[in-house]
Amino acid sequence: MIYEVKVFTPAGDLIKVIPPGKIINRVWRSMGMSTASYREPSEGELKAAKAKFENKKRRCKYCPEYFIPRYENSNNCGSGTCKQRQYRALGAAPVVEKICPGCSKPFKGSAARKWCNNPCDWETGKTQKRMRGANEARKR
Repeated sequence: MIYEVKVFTPAGDLIKVIPPGKIINRVWRSMGMSTASYREPSEGELKAAKAKFENKKRRCKYCPEYFIPRYENSNNCGSGTCKQRQYRALGAAPVVEKICPGCSKPFKGSAARKWCNNPCDWETGKTQKRMRGANEARKR
């Protein structure tokens, strides 16, 4: 935030007060940027901006909760599960039913996922890599 600047004489008398808008314009001009005039928002504009979404509760698109949106296009309550559901709905990798090659248990995951979350994924994966390497060595 930029505050007004007061210019004094060496004797301590006030010569002038430079408002924040003019200071910002000087800063932009010194950097070679656009000198579009800056103006501080009025009290009424600030209140209107705050009240725009304050009293407008919405129902989350992905759960039964009601929430106050932070932005005009907010459509979920912001919980982790609702964010994940929105991400998946926007074209993320679809969830498919798969069977773990290590323990033969069904699990849900993306098409690229191979193992479930059980400890079998690490051990079975290591074993299969060793076996694959041994089989390739035998073929040579």
